[in-house]
Amino acid sequence: MESDTKKADHRKAQEAFSIKQQKQYSEKVNEQEKLFPIILKLGQQFENAEEKRNILKQLLKKNYKTGKILPRLIYHSAMAELWSEALVYARQFLGMGGRDNLDRLSIGLLVPQLLDMMGKKDEAGVELKKYHERTRDPWYRSISECIIGEKTEPSLKEKAGTHPENLLTLYMHLGLWAEGSGDREKAIQYYKQALESYMDNRIEYAFAIARINQLKKRS
Repeated sequence: MESDTKKADHRKAQEAFSIKQQKQYSEKVNEQEKLFPIILKLGQQFENAEEKRNILKQLLKKNYKTGKILPRLIYHSAMAELWSEALVYARQFLGMGGRDNLDRLSIGLLVPQLLDMMGKKDEAGVELKKYHERTRDPWYRSISECIIGEKTEPSLKEKAGTHPENLLTLYMHLGLWAEGSGDREKAIQYYKQALESYMDNRIEYAFAIARINQLKKRS
């Protein structure tokens, strides 16, 4: 009798668990269906960059692939010179933890540059030093050393060789650092060299274009 009771309880527990799983699955499908029109818009061209940022923000609020959305939102905020907003998102992204992939390496180096663009030179210097000390990736560590002044731009260009992704990241970050230093012409020159990578599928490439356009408006 006791065994039959246990079996009945076990069946009830299994049924309850199955119902709960089905409910969670239905909710997930419904949520994805709601997000689908927003996701589709990501592939569209926008005359107003603010529209793109708003779409990314909508997806972020829905916790849709946060680890992928945040890097794009950080760069799009920086394209619009919303430096403090970009910094908030950058720190949120880095605070998520994880292995040092390309996004984390790039955003990590962007943090001191955002501070620099905000006029917080001392804090930027501290953050750049921290980034240099903790970064083990040889290429991004070399870029930080170039910004600090321990390595020269020609030596890194030679090291980049025929790797377009390295040329892109090198000159995009050097361009932004030149901007922070107030050297508009040098910044444009670096950004143009970033475009010579022809890696138009990368967010850094779009950033370089946006910054060139912004800087040319001030000429």
